[in-house]
Amino acid sequence: MLHRLLELVHEYQGRVIEAVSLFEKHLGLSPNDLMHWRRRNLRREGFLDAAQKIAYSFHGIGCRVDLPVGEIDWDFGNEGRLDGFDAWRLWRFADEGTGSFPEFKNKSLLDKTFAEAISQGMIHRPFKHLQDDLYYLREVGPAQ
Repeated sequence: MLHRLLELVHEYQGRVIEAVSLFEKHLGLSPNDLMHWRRRNLRREGFLDAAQKIAYSFHGIGCRVDLPVGEIDWDFGNEGRLDGFDAWRLWRFADEGTGSFPEFKNKSLLDKTFAEAISQGMIHRPFKHLQDDLYYLREVGPAQ
């Protein structure tokens, strides 16, 4: 099940990047500037396409985008990182943002698998001391 969780994380992260690229394409806001949307005078809610079908909404320290393939919701991590996640967001993504992981619509199963990934060191919170409660995939270095 851990392999499936990692697949879910990768799809989630890819969908965040897809949404972020729309901000750059349609509003000229680079990924590095997205976290500072207020300073860029961007409205809290709006659309990322001319047809006004792809809605966005900033909230707290994150953003939600309603892509044609499903909803994606993320929080900005330390220094604007976009690759962070938590169990709740992954569960919401599995439930409403993708049809690829029906097993993780079961929140208990997702929570159990998430806890196992933490205990095995696959995911961690390296920036908790900087008030970033998101988890990140642990980078695998060269064999020692």
